[in-house]
Amino acid sequence: MKKNNQTNRHVYWNPYFGGFLLGILILFTFYITGRGLGASGAMKSGVVTIVDTVAPLMQKAVLTTVNL
Repeated sequence: MKKNNQTNRHVYWNPYFGGFLLGILILFTFYITGRGLGASGAMKSGVVTIVDTVAPLMQKAVLTTVNL
């Protein structure tokens, strides 16, 4: 019984190269949009919007305390 190994050949990228490309993509996204890629950027934007709406004076007090 012969098995045909040629039909299930997968070509995988080097994981270091894939990680490098993902890092470049995330840095580029931060540079262009000013926020992260995917759920992290959406979460940050949502939290900032809620804090700015609910307690704008608290946000300004925290920013002046941290000296940003």
